[in-house]
Amino acid sequence: MPYSGIMAALRQERMPIVNVDVEKAAHGRQIGIVGTFDVENYGDLLFPLIAEKALHQRDESLNLIPFSLNSRSAADWPYDVQPIARLPERIPDLRALLIGGGQLVRFDDAYPVPVPPGSRVPLDYWLLPALAGAIGGKPVFWNGIGAWTDSPRAAGLDHIVQEAFAASRLVGLRDEASLRHLARIAPDAATRFVPDTAFGLSRLWPLGEESTDYRAWRQALGLAGRYAVVQANAAMPLHAEAIQRQLRLMDIPAAVILPVCWCHGDRADHAPRLETRILRSYAWLHPHLIREIIARSEILFGSSLHASITAISYGVPLVRGVQYSERKFEQLRLFEGVADIEEPAAMQRLAHGRRGVEALAQDYADRLDRYWDEVAAAALGDSKERDEAARLRTLALFAQLCADRQRGTAASRLQTRATEPIMFLKRRRAHWRNNLLLLNDRLKQTVGGAFGRGTRDPAKEGGAAEWSPSTARDGGGAILDIAAIETAAIATQPYRWAHIENLFAPEDARTLAEAFPSDSFRRVAGNDGEKSYQYLSRSLVHMGASEITRPERLHPAWRALLGDLLSRRYREALSEATGLDLGKAPMEINAIHFGAGAWLGPHVDLKDKIATHILYFNEDWDSADGGCLQVLRSRDDADREAEILPIVGGSALLVRSDDSWHSVSPVARGCRTSRKNINVIFHLPGSISTMWPPGEKHRLIDYAGS
Repeated sequence: MPYSGIMAALRQERMPIVNVDVEKAAHGRQIGIVGTFDVENYGDLLFPLIAEKALHQRDESLNLIPFSLNSRSAADWPYDVQPIARLPERIPDLRALLIGGGQLVRFDDAYPVPVPPGSRVPLDYWLLPALAGAIGGKPVFWNGIGAWTDSPRAAGLDHIVQEAFAASRLVGLRDEASLRHLARIAPDAATRFVPDTAFGLSRLWPLGEESTDYRAWRQALGLAGRYAVVQANAAMPLHAEAIQRQLRLMDIPAAVILPVCWCHGDRADHAPRLETRILRSYAWLHPHLIREIIARSEILFGSSLHASITAISYGVPLVRGVQYSERKFEQLRLFEGVADIEEPAAMQRLAHGRRGVEALAQDYADRLDRYWDEVAAAALGDSKERDEAARLRTLALFAQLCADRQRGTAASRLQTRATEPIMFLKRRRAHWRNNLLLLNDRLKQTVGGAFGRGTRDPAKEGGAAEWSPSTARDGGGAILDIAAIETAAIATQPYRWAHIENLFAPEDARTLAEAFPSDSFRRVAGNDGEKSYQYLSRSLVHMGASEITRPERLHPAWRALLGDLLSRRYREALSEATGLDLGKAPMEINAIHFGAGAWLGPHVDLKDKIATHILYFNEDWDSADGGCLQVLRSRDDADREAEILPIVGGSALLVRSDDSWHSVSPVARGCRTSRKNINVIFHLPGSISTMWPPGEKHRLIDYAGS
């Protein structure tokens, strides 16, 4: 049953429904919020509810008006939603404008539901509203958003995007990947880490007495006692055995199959076959009810980011059932109460661990309290000089974008008028609204010339497929400075090894780091009697092969690098550096992700290895986060000769011997990015790969972090 149906049923039973009150907003200090609030998706619908609750706690006169591509009515929706087409005319009445949350910074034209004719997806729900808010001289806050770092770029919009972010009061970004992405595409913007606002759920709505809606839901299902929540998506039945094992381990008598992302196909029919009693919640429920159902459960098996964050906020153990490659999921790896469904040991740890809100989740809630204080202060305060400066900056951008004489003249007049005192413009409110509408229309026309409805094909439009090295290389490779290897100084104590740096030009280093492989990894974990280990590995070149593994999934810069590593000159350079003949040695190359908590204990390489060249690909790294190569004098991890940080352009060359002890220090649990490297390994003839033994099949996953 869709939401409209369940709403009617709930109202018939006179159950209270919490809505964002747009009618009330018209009589208070109004704050706009723009996003994808017109789709049946739990996370998207949470953002206005969270924002209004947080702002009301600070001042009850602050009221929220949600805007989305489609209008919605509280008669059959959790709250009223205004059409985004009306935003320009409403801006003069707003005290501030929030953008998001969600994964908003993107350039694809996909949208889960039909949109009004003439809509420009996705620019209408993030870029154009931000510009309109800045033109109106309003403080614009990006509300703990994410950036889709793999999104195709739209030609001709880079400058517009930079100016939109630079004109905003605060660009709040919820994860490290988004922070880095925005630092590159909008270096002048006031970016800051702001956790996803759903991390504040348990502070805004602490669990107390059960709500009327929740009690009615339990009664309708015939649910008594403890229960687990299983997200009702199509992938969950594939993990029935693991889910049943966990339910048995935790002695949970019932599993509720709960739709969370209705617009993406969640239905209660997607239920795993379990011995445990299954209760299907067929309806699409109000987001507050979904929140409470998760918060009162014993454990959540889910893939939705915001269902997961809800569980973390309330201290509910979480088992991630689907490994998505999107970087937005990286933030979940920072929490101890989270396990992947393919990690039985981690799931067992959840079963025996103490339930409670983790310190990191509490820290995120504290940060959100400070963030909402800042938003409320901006909305309650008078106009600020920086908001006026942002308005003038955006109007100047508009003037610059107008190409023909007629549009240029109009823009010049508007820019001149913008220098008039704000109070004068307020007295001419109708005139000011007309200016905003004109600017919005003209900006849409300008953007329309650069951005069509279709998703770009980089191979056809000069994107990644036409990548070329940033400079002509003197080092002999297309992208790798092989000369740096040829001239490397080899240390002899405690064994033969070298730290080789400056292997790439700065721009190439940045490209390689950004485009580090994220597909087709296998999990590697265990204890072979000498060392313990845990990490992810992807084949780049199989043992003895002369071709790249899955080249179609790799960025052209990476294909160029692997071409250099497969070259004769690279082998000759390593032979020169090590004093060994590597000309006929079978070689394999693997990409490695050391995520939070991953490590490699002290060990000496297997005897069939001759030498290993480890190349690093992190743009920056703090040694306090672990993940560093330790060159050791013995098997004692504290007996350290050197420590090498995994910074892109740097590498370590290790010549195997009976004394070549080394390790990788554990990556800190709170680390927001993985330690990235590739291992180029030269073997004795006749060796068999221990990473990819012939005939063995491994389940491959995409890496979901950054």
